[in-house]
Amino acid sequence: MAPHSEGLKLMRVVVREDFSRSRCDTLICDIELAVKCLNTMDQKRLLEFAE
Repeated sequence: MAPHSEGLKLMRVVVREDFSRSRCDTLICDIELAVKCLNTMDQKRLLEFAE
């Protein structure tokens, strides 16, 4: 990992050879929903999830 990145959380996605357009669309929707949810949470709640 890069220096000073110990506090980062990562999501790793492994894409298979038969990854279809519809699965890609679903993945993008899921990521957008997760980002929207995290952006609306307050900092205290985020810290609870991090522990």
